Amino acid sequence: MRSALNDYRAFRALPPHLQLTIITSFVFNCGFFLVIPFLASHMKDDLAFAGALVGVVLGVRTFAQQGMFFFGGMIADRFGIKPSLLIGCLVRIIGFLFLGFAIEPVGMITGAVLTGLAGALFTPAIESAVSTWAHEVETSGGITRKETWGIYAVFSQMGSVVGPGLGAILFGVPFPLVCTIACGAFFVMFVLLALKLPRHIEGLEYSNPLDSIRAITANRAFIIFAVINASFLITYNQLYLALPADISRQGMPGGLIAWYFGLASIISILGQMPLARLAIAKGFRTTLVRAYVIMAAAFLPLLAVSPFAGHGEWFQALPAIAMVILLHIGFMLSAPMTRDLTAVLARERHVATHMGVVGTMGGIGVLVSSTITGSLLEYTTEPSLLSVIPWIGCMVFPICSAIAFSFFPFPESEPTN
Repeated sequence: MRSALNDYRAFRALPPHLQLTIITSFVFNCGFFLVIPFLASHMKDDLAFAGALVGVVLGVRTFAQQGMFFFGGMIADRFGIKPSLLIGCLVRIIGFLFLGFAIEPVGMITGAVLTGLAGALFTPAIESAVSTWAHEVETSGGITRKETWGIYAVFSQMGSVVGPGLGAILFGVPFPLVCTIACGAFFVMFVLLALKLPRHIEGLEYSNPLDSIRAITANRAFIIFAVINASFLITYNQLYLALPADISRQGMPGGLIAWYFGLASIISILGQMPLARLAIAKGFRTTLVRAYVIMAAAFLPLLAVSPFAGHGEWFQALPAIAMVILLHIGFMLSAPMTRDLTAVLARERHVATHMGVVGTMGGIGVLVSSTITGSLLEYTTEPSLLSVIPWIGCMVFPICSAIAFSFFPFPESEPTN
């Protein structure tokens, strides 16, 4: 309780614009997680899409977002975060309306592209603002930037609790209505940001896109880091495919997915700041290697039970619960470190574009991996030894990243363990 109170006081001590961007992440996640975790079930159960097509739609959404982060970052660096945020809110509203009301693959893919493009507009902008202002707080004697990223993650995860929680309450309500409600969250933020966020924000310099591109192409260490770190998003994206597949194997109702995401968010809220401080104490290399090993190990419980049929008993949910817990421990360890490392490798310049490149690398990986995983998960429909194949595939990327980070030239000396 005392730790939570201290974290709240640390948040209240942050500059007003930094507080607003952190709150924005909470509201955005409320709307996002009200829709996206249920999208796969809607396409399979309501629209009768094949598993591979579901994987394509989810992959296209993530790629449109993460793949366009590079351009979204350049837009934020060139024109400022406010235009990026406002346009992103409007595009996300249109995208959700497509996802809610489309009944053909073309309409769903259009909605997926627009939904992802919206994220590409506002996510690098928010992350750039948080990185810049948190660095100023740290240099002026406040909390470290890594701790600020931890607070940011806590607020994001609180949104991830509220979103799936509302989804569980609304489960059984027509999906178009759910999407319409989610649009309301983004409209609220559009109005709030339009009224409260100034057009020009001190501390964020506007830059020519060509200068941003030159800075990135000349930064070999950053490019290598962005490639290695792509498996973070690849691994996280597996949740949207793995959980519905395991729920189907168990013979459980599709609404159970909301409780998994709610559990994940509660774990993240309670554990993010303690794990962020542990990560700071251990340093970049030790933390990231361990984080990716934990992410890979998260799929072992589902691998172990996948050859066996489920019968709807509650205890058969335990392997998926273990997966969710382990994955999010890995995420909580790595996320503050990789965001801070991005700004460090960027030398604190063109930060939005650098954040965008990290997202784009992940988006490329997700587009390929989700299509493959969506097809491989067809093996889980019937219990057999072949059912282990998708889970082995999910483990490959984080294992490769753990190995790569053990050799990466981090720009700081590691603390003595």
